[in-house]
Amino acid sequence: MPENGTSDYYRIGLCALHALFERAGVSWKTQIVQDIIAWDTERSVSIFLSHFGSIGSLNDVLIAPYNDHAVTNEQVPWANTLYECLTHKCYVWAEQWRHHERWTLEAEKRSMLGKNICGNRCIDCDYREVTMHNVDVCIAPYLVEQELLAGFRSPTPEVDVLQAVENILALNINELSAQRAWIIREVKRSGVAFSPGDFLYDEQRCPRCKSQLVGVFDLKGELKKTLLGKVVLRFVSD
Repeated sequence: MPENGTSDYYRIGLCALHALFERAGVSWKTQIVQDIIAWDTERSVSIFLSHFGSIGSLNDVLIAPYNDHAVTNEQVPWANTLYECLTHKCYVWAEQWRHHERWTLEAEKRSMLGKNICGNRCIDCDYREVTMHNVDVCIAPYLVEQELLAGFRSPTPEVDVLQAVENILALNINELSAQRAWIIREVKRSGVAFSPGDFLYDEQRCPRCKSQLVGVFDLKGELKKTLLGKVVLRFVSD
């Protein structure tokens, strides 16, 4: 246990980040090993903090098949959200250690409520479509945060955070099916088409009129109160 009297969140976070990079084939995994060694041997966070800020730094990683990473299109929003969460947490803990502050384990303010969903629209006929990829981009920040926090708060975070990484990459995530169904239902309620595919408009052609003049639009999530007083999520097109 480190000197500040808490579980070793920083080391656990680094190990989880390394596990993600190892699974996805991200070259930064080698540097993360060095960060773990620096922490274990010297309680040093300086090397890790030096990874941020410049072009090609740790905060510029994009995990995707076209970058030769070992992920599927369906895993892309989940792997990248996991990377962003872990990197942010480790950075915060490293800064807290550097300033002799006690580590904190607080939930980031990540919520799908009020978040926009990006979709494509045909310039010619105004056909609008959202895909499962767009839905997952919307809900991943909330669900990934919950999975990680459950792991860090468990009696055995060294084991359970690594298991959370595996579960997220396998899309074995609590509430995933229910949250997807909820968002898809509300997208359709707004009058926008839903496609189960990974990306918008195969070959970038409108499925209705075959036009190639395709733009983007946002569905803005808003909380509304019904006549019975129930608060529900509604999407409004721009």
